[in-house]
Amino acid sequence: MTRQQFYHSKLWRQAREQRLRKDMYSCHDCGGTASEVHHIKPLTEDNIEDYTISLNERNLMSLCKECHSKRTAGNTGDLPAGYVFDEDGQAVPV
Repeated sequence: MTRQQFYHSKLWRQAREQRLRKDMYSCHDCGGTASEVHHIKPLTEDNIEDYTISLNERNLMSLCKECHSKRTAGNTGDLPAGYVFDEDGQAVPV
């Protein structure tokens, strides 16, 4: 499974929504309004199908877009320099 497939899966959408609701849409880092869910232990091609990592609520945290960008800056996986993955698994410029 690719990151894009994972981030578009029903299981991810449900886990993401559950984390946001549990955190009352509050950003873990700044307390602002969370709209994204971050994997504490980053997803890799080797662990993306390991649901104890990819869908485990203890490995997920609610973040606002700005705090999520700060946490993932430099986490490019297999992307070219200057790009990161967004919450949908899409490559976007930093």
